[in-house]
Amino acid sequence: QTSPAPVQVQGLLGGVTEISAGHTNTCAIEGDAARCWGSNISGQLGYGIGPDSSVPVHVAGLADGVTSIATGWLHSCAVIDNGAKCWGSSEYGQVGDGSIWDEQTDIFHEEPRDVAGLATGVVDVVTGAIHSCSLELSGTVRCWGDNRAGQLGDGTRADKATPVDVVELGSGLVSISVGIDYTCVLTSDGGVKCWGENSHGQLGDGTTTGRYTPVSVSELGSSVTVIAAGAG
Repeated sequence: QTSPAPVQVQGLLGGVTEISAGHTNTCAIEGDAARCWGSNISGQLGYGIGPDSSVPVHVAGLADGVTSIATGWLHSCAVIDNGAKCWGSSEYGQVGDGSIWDEQTDIFHEEPRDVAGLATGVVDVVTGAIHSCSLELSGTVRCWGDNRAGQLGDGTRADKATPVDVVELGSGLVSISVGIDYTCVLTSDGGVKCWGENSHGQLGDGTTTGRYTPVSVSELGSSVTVIAAGAG
C-alpha cells in the first residue's frame, strides 16, 4: 500500500547510519549491521531463499562491520571489514564473484558473495542498474557487471563478472556515484570525470556521444565537493 506521507520503517528504531533505495528493495546499515526489505525475487534482500519482506530482514553474515551499502535493480552490495560483498541477480556479472548468466540457468545469489579481488582496502561500493563499482583506499576505482554502454570504463563494451580497473583515470579519487548505465568520480583536485551512456548529455562533456573511458565534465572548475548521478 502506498503512502502520501512518511511512515516509520518497522524494526529500525535508531542507529541507522546509511540507507540506499534500489528499484524494488531498500537496504540500510543499522549500527554496523546490514538489513534490507522489499522484493526478494532475485535474492536481493540477502537473507536466503524466501518471499518478499515488508519489514527489514538481516542480511546473512553481515551482522557487524558493515560501513557502506548500495542497492541496484535486482542486486545489492556492501563494504564489510574493508572488503566488498554483493548478492542478488548476477545475470550480467554484477555480483562480481565470477558468475554470469548462461542459457541453462538464471544466476542469482540469495546470500552475500565475496567480490573477487576486493578483500581489503575498499572504502565504498556503489550500484547502478546492473553494474557495480568500488572505491579503494588508494583512490583506485574498479567496476564489474553490465557494460553495454561502456559504464565499466575499461575501454570495452564487454560485460565483466569480476572487477576491472577503470582506465585512464589515475588515482587520488575521493568519491564515486553511478547512474543507471553511467559512472562518475570526484577527483582529489575537485574535478569530475564520467563515462558510459551519454544519449542525454549525462556525462557533461558537451556531447551526446557515449564514452567507454573517462572524460572530464566541462565548465565545472576545480572546487566540486559532492557528486550524484541520476537515472539518465
